[in-house]
Amino acid sequence: MEGSIVILIDNSPSAMILPTTLFEITEEADDYYFPPLTGTYLRLSRMVINLIALFLTPLWLLLMQHPQWIPSGLSFIRITEEIHVPLLIQLLMLEFAIDGLRLASLNTPSMLSTPLSVVAGIVMGDYTVSSGWFNSQTMLYMAFVAIANYSQASFELSYALKFLRLLMLILTGLLDTWGLLIGIAVTLLALLTNRTLSGKSYLYPLIPFRGKELLRRFLRITLPESVKR
Repeated sequence: MEGSIVILIDNSPSAMILPTTLFEITEEADDYYFPPLTGTYLRLSRMVINLIALFLTPLWLLLMQHPQWIPSGLSFIRITEEIHVPLLIQLLMLEFAIDGLRLASLNTPSMLSTPLSVVAGIVMGDYTVSSGWFNSQTMLYMAFVAIANYSQASFELSYALKFLRLLMLILTGLLDTWGLLIGIAVTLLALLTNRTLSGKSYLYPLIPFRGKELLRRFLRITLPESVKR
């Protein structure tokens, strides 16, 4: 009905819809199974959580490099403990450790995957903080990022956001404020230059701008009676 192509494969529970845009990738079936108010809340929450997960650790790293920039109301985000390992190294190590735990859970029998992953996370988190490898704030923010990745149904998009976050982390750690600005510029450039199979922008209906279509990507609205008929 929207002019897209659906690819169905025998014995597979998933379907591929193409061409697709960034706003369509962030949608889920639950957005339409629930009432419009609930569907809109879930969709907006998913978008906001993904944006926070993308920029949280690079911005926090930048603020830790310039503590004088931290507002008085956010003074609690400062690290009061002694830092044994540079924060950039801590964040990168945790990024790889999270992927290691995820891969280990995939190769663990289903009956053991949940309890083993919980035990591994608790034991490793407590030991690494007490031993001085990681600071508690670093563990907290990376735990949020790891959980936020599961709010995105698209496996490919979650890893695209992860790679962009890693790029911004490295650039921020090496080039300070300019590094973060360069990382944001690279992210925007990637969104603007990449095209779908049909040559359409991944940011459609933002670019080119289509007001009504863009509103429907953010808000889950009911169809008019004329369209239903």
